[in-house]
Amino acid sequence: MLLAGILHQDKVYRLTLYGCAFSILTLLIELKSPDAPALLKTIVTGILHHMNGPYRKEKITEEFVLLNLVDLFE
Repeated sequence: MLLAGILHQDKVYRLTLYGCAFSILTLLIELKSPDAPALLKTIVTGILHHMNGPYRKEKITEEFVLLNLVDLFE
């Protein structure tokens, strides 16, 4: 369900869901939840679909996700 949302055509909706997904992922990592890798996989799958999909020219989603990933791994 989340993957369908982050692949949605509406940019604001998509960015909102990515933001929520990263917030939840951060919390799951802090709690050392076994669900964290599954959420990270969903986020990465979403960005890969985005980079190869029809919205490739729209860079804001790509930059938002990549900046959040860098922030997460620091």
